[in-house]
Amino acid sequence: MSKLTHYLCTLTVAGPAPVNVQVLTDATLLMLNVRELQHLGQTEPMVGWLMAQEVARRLYAIFDVLAGSAFGSLRQRLARHMLDLAAARQRGAGLIVKVTQQELADAVGSVRPAVARIIRDLRSEGLISTSSDGIVILKPTELHAETWSRDA
Repeated sequence: MSKLTHYLCTLTVAGPAPVNVQVLTDATLLMLNVRELQHLGQTEPMVGWLMAQEVARRLYAIFDVLAGSAFGSLRQRLARHMLDLAAARQRGAGLIVKVTQQELADAVGSVRPAVARIIRDLRSEGLISTSSDGIVILKPTELHAETWSRDA
């Protein structure tokens, strides 16, 4: 689920909220008249139902994040955290994580040697590379597949 979808759900259900959007892949922006969308959601059953389904999808996405933090393996937590950091600090087309192994270990509740082993494994699998700039995410889709998911 994108932050844009969250923003639309927030506008139509509860009012404006301070959110932002960052797109990591090619995307198309759809601008909607919020008042018209609210009106359609209240008067057209199918539109209201679709909006309710989207809110439910967002709720389950939040549950996935919480479950991944609580029950995910170290590798899953590390993959998610690196993707989150790269997305938050993205400049241009590349996804680079500027963080030390110790900072990663602290963030995911582990120790540096364990994080170093996982980074070595991810590098040998071609998902990431390391450079003086930081950790470069080479295959974000494949790295995302490593994160916690209720489908896994």
